[in-house]
Amino acid sequence: MAVRIKAILCVLMCSALPTAAQSILGTVRNAGGGPMGGVHVLLLQSHRGAVTGLDGTYVIDHVASGEHEIELRYVGFATVKSWVWVPEDGPGVFDVVMETESVQMQTILVTAEGHAGAMLSRATRSVAILGEDDLRELQGRSLGDLLSRLPGVTTLTTGPSISKPVIRGLHSQRILVMQDGVGLEGQQWGGEHAPEIDPFSASRIEVVKGAAAVEYGAGAIGGVVRIDAADLPENTSVGGVVSLRGYTGNRQGAASIMLEGGPRSVPGLGWRARISGRRAGDSRTPDYVLGNTGFAELDANLSVGYHRGRSGVHVLASRYSTELGLYKGAHIGNVEDLLRAIERGQPLTEYAFTWDIAAPRQEITHDVALVRGHLGLRSGDVVEGHMGLQSNRRAEFDAHSRSGDTSQPAFSLDLLSQSFDLKFRARPRGPWLGVAGVSLVNQTNRNGESGFLIPNYHAWTAGAFSFVTRVGRRWTHEAGIRVDLRRMEAWPRERLSVGPFVRRTHEWTAISANLGTIRKIGEHWSVATQASLAWRPPGVNELYNFGLHHGTAQFEVGDPDLGVERGRSGDVTVRHESQRWTSEVSVFVNHIDGFIHLVPEPQPRVTIRGSFPSFRYGHADALLTGFDAGLTVALGRGFSTETTLSVVRGTDRLADRPLIFMPADRARLRFARSLLSGRRSLEVGVNATVVARQTRYPEGIDFAEPPPAYQLVGLDATGRFLVGSQAVDVTISADNLFNRSYRDYLSRYRYFVDDPGRTISLGLRMPFGSAD
Repeated sequence: MAVRIKAILCVLMCSALPTAAQSILGTVRNAGGGPMGGVHVLLLQSHRGAVTGLDGTYVIDHVASGEHEIELRYVGFATVKSWVWVPEDGPGVFDVVMETESVQMQTILVTAEGHAGAMLSRATRSVAILGEDDLRELQGRSLGDLLSRLPGVTTLTTGPSISKPVIRGLHSQRILVMQDGVGLEGQQWGGEHAPEIDPFSASRIEVVKGAAAVEYGAGAIGGVVRIDAADLPENTSVGGVVSLRGYTGNRQGAASIMLEGGPRSVPGLGWRARISGRRAGDSRTPDYVLGNTGFAELDANLSVGYHRGRSGVHVLASRYSTELGLYKGAHIGNVEDLLRAIERGQPLTEYAFTWDIAAPRQEITHDVALVRGHLGLRSGDVVEGHMGLQSNRRAEFDAHSRSGDTSQPAFSLDLLSQSFDLKFRARPRGPWLGVAGVSLVNQTNRNGESGFLIPNYHAWTAGAFSFVTRVGRRWTHEAGIRVDLRRMEAWPRERLSVGPFVRRTHEWTAISANLGTIRKIGEHWSVATQASLAWRPPGVNELYNFGLHHGTAQFEVGDPDLGVERGRSGDVTVRHESQRWTSEVSVFVNHIDGFIHLVPEPQPRVTIRGSFPSFRYGHADALLTGFDAGLTVALGRGFSTETTLSVVRGTDRLADRPLIFMPADRARLRFARSLLSGRRSLEVGVNATVVARQTRYPEGIDFAEPPPAYQLVGLDATGRFLVGSQAVDVTISADNLFNRSYRDYLSRYRYFVDDPGRTISLGLRMPFGSAD
């Protein structure tokens, strides 16, 4: 091992030329020549930036000399993306006129003085961002894998193929996942159903940590994950990107091809089409194969947009489909074997690797159709609207069946959702910005086949909100308020009107509110504070679940008398940005009265399918506190370090004991060396993840104690090379390099098996035509 570590360090210690620190500055104007305030300016490779002032000017200080890719965004205007050259003896200047068509800019060299970048004033809440460069390196991985590298974000897993984000201890219905502006509704069914996301489609992912119910509705009591594709091209020829990825371990192969263009004969028109697929066999731990954990996925989407002046419309259609196997060893025939499997800690049966996907398994299809548009008014204000349609069809197949036919679904769920949003976004009036809007969501669920887990139901939710911001030289203040009404009627299938399923109607109404401030301190520091009131009605699974969840291999029992969750939260975030280092430390407290969670029952449930751990939904008076931190330091000569740290403490104040299933303390350190930069780049890194044992848990009510602490080491290398005039991205990584056996406390299969072992992956991204 010592030899391997020395070899790694030798690679990282290669010599590189130092670079001088300069600035990038400029002015942003509209087509009429007027200055544009509030435009976000971002350097894509370093994730640093600025926001233009009321006079349209911006400055990004402490920028290394050389070539930088820059991006400018503003609602209602086409995104501008280009390259800026910064010489060693002076700053680079990038003046922009923002229009609906692509505009070619020239680089001019002048001098100016600067101020701190956009990080210091980007949000009153703690926000983490994965930009285009990050996602190029990580393309093909699940959403949970992508986000687990961010401070304050962990992952809830159900085997190797299902993962979902956990933000400061909260997940599932408490986290709103939005793709291209539409909130995904497939998480209604519980913790083992991952968001239906094409892993190749994202260009930018933004994580809002903490309650954001005013802007996004009652489902955002714990945070928001925004996933956005790149803006559609305009006035360009046809181009595209081919992405390929391969993984050891489960022998996964992933591929995606994207085509896009914008005909010059129709200015303002752009389109994009993508098809992606992934196929994997059984995963393996360092010691054994996880039987029946393969998956097959096929995704497709098509986008068409048209912009004219300050108005435009965008149409999107997408399909996500997957078939995934569920670990056979978690479906055990009797109580004695179940308890023996938990005590033994590894499979009772040895499995051989296979590509086959057998029962128990799931088939999921998620279709989305979206029309969104914006209309620029003569006053400079913008009206935005969108209409969305989602169809989520889920079938679960048992390994055991009363009829003996496992090719027919044990049960199926069909959820149809329609959403409508309308917003009025006011132009800046002096230091004031504002937005107001209304929303409506309508849902209908139908059960099928012979089994039942939840009843049929119909629900609709209506909301209205207003949000204002005042931006000053040193202070930024924001305030918002929202009211939501939700009504749900649940009823059993005609021939299954037994057990807990009786026709019932629920109605809930509540108000959400938010207050926040940002105070800049000097050139490099800022302090942001925010306080929120938020709420969440119980989900249909929490009210009415009564049966086996195949994905988690556990029996769940709901409570139709559950009330709403009401949260009061606050956090303080300190940010620093300078030439040598950037950091963000956020301390939070979140009190949720009526917190709904699963608590293990004393005895397993015996069913026709076997014996399974049983859990019941109940209320708690939850207090969640903690902090998360991120630090990036430029060490000079191309060396840098990135460190993240996440700590969550959950307490049930009513029972005076820790909350179950809270993430353990964890830290991640990455040490990297940039050998090249600009259009040709190469970075090599080594990373370490340290996860403590969860010592705060309610004793005597779980089936097994939390697993031991663990440490994982990984390597990665990312390069961009020019083949002719086109760039080719190459990524090589190794996770769990030393093939360590471990179990994470938030793994639903930790009772039975270890988490996956060493995985080496190779990725290629090859643009062609006009794509870059």
